[in-house]
Amino acid sequence: MCVGTTVGLTATLSPTNGSAACVAWAGALSGSGLGVSGALTAFGSNTITTTCGNQTINTTIIAVGLNTIQWYSNGVWQDYINYKIKINDSMTLRAIPNPSWASFPTGQPIWSGAASATGATATATFSSASSSDSDLKQVTVSMCGNENRYFLWLVCGTIVGHHADGGWSSDNGGSSLGHAWITVHDLIATNNNAYGAYQTGHPATSGQTAAVSGCDVWVNLDPLTGQANRYFLLSPSQQASLATYLNTCFNWGYFNNCTAFELGAAPHDISGSIFPATIKSRILSSESTDPSSLSSPVYQIPRSW
Repeated sequence: MCVGTTVGLTATLSPTNGSAACVAWAGALSGSGLGVSGALTAFGSNTITTTCGNQTINTTIIAVGLNTIQWYSNGVWQDYINYKIKINDSMTLRAIPNPSWASFPTGQPIWSGAASATGATATATFSSASSSDSDLKQVTVSMCGNENRYFLWLVCGTIVGHHADGGWSSDNGGSSLGHAWITVHDLIATNNNAYGAYQTGHPATSGQTAAVSGCDVWVNLDPLTGQANRYFLLSPSQQASLATYLNTCFNWGYFNNCTAFELGAAPHDISGSIFPATIKSRILSSESTDPSSLSSPVYQIPRSW
């Protein structure tokens, strides 16, 4: 039974012609006479005591509410937090009763919004991207119409990849060979583009398309993956900031090289260096403890939004 549900109890006298005036009710429901009714407001055990003369009967009714929901990720159930999710992703959700040891009534709770189901578990599919950081997509969990809980997600449609190749050379006193660049993956339009900075006049840029005319960032001159790769899911505001960054002129300089351009494309958790080989090493180190991919990007930098 759901918390807040109105219940009614009736006492039967023996002999049946006994006086109803002797019946008294106390505890979760109170009153006098053969019948009593009211809403059960306590989570868990609700005990109603019925007395008539020297006879007492205790009746216990379990009233269940909703505590929170959890989502299933990487083989474990995790407590709900406001979280980013990729567009068109699905997640398995489960409701946790209050009290936790109780069972939900048949057909409860009822899920709506991004999930449509009844019972303790549901699958939510987020097929519409958030237009802004405040445009949160909702899952509603309702218990018998008496208790409604709302859970919100930011649904994102862009992933940025950070990539690096390279190794060390003894030439020129120990210089870094290699390259660092980014990729942008539009999950809605299904477009994938690479952006990388090259020194002005670099022969590889001949006949290629610059991101901004007359500047030193080039589109799709680089591959979509490298020796080290790390992926981050962008909120709408982060997506807008990245678009602004890519439309800003980037001019090559000694400290304004390919890694400076790559590291300027926030968000990421890669600490700075002018050497692509160092960026490669740091990406591989992060990936060893917190792996990412296009299908499972790093969702939050920092771990909140």
